[in-house]
Amino acid sequence: MAKAKFRVLCKKCKKFYLPDSTKVSRLGYCENCRFVRGKCKHITEFGYQCRNDSQVVGYCMEHFLKRNPKELVKDAKK
Repeated sequence: MAKAKFRVLCKKCKKFYLPDSTKVSRLGYCENCRFVRGKCKHITEFGYQCRNDSQVVGYCMEHFLKRNPKELVKDAKK
């Protein structure tokens, strides 16, 4: 039996979105509201945003150095 996808109301912006497989999405936050400005964009294994301040391209230095170069090129094209 196929799983039906239902739209969920975001807790922060109060707009409906389709949840994806991330833990933050399941907690009730849409893709636009997941990231706090000025903090690292990396999502931890627990589904929360990294608490460090952003230093390079929206990431803290630790997570920036661990990123795959191909992913960095994709981010730069955005």
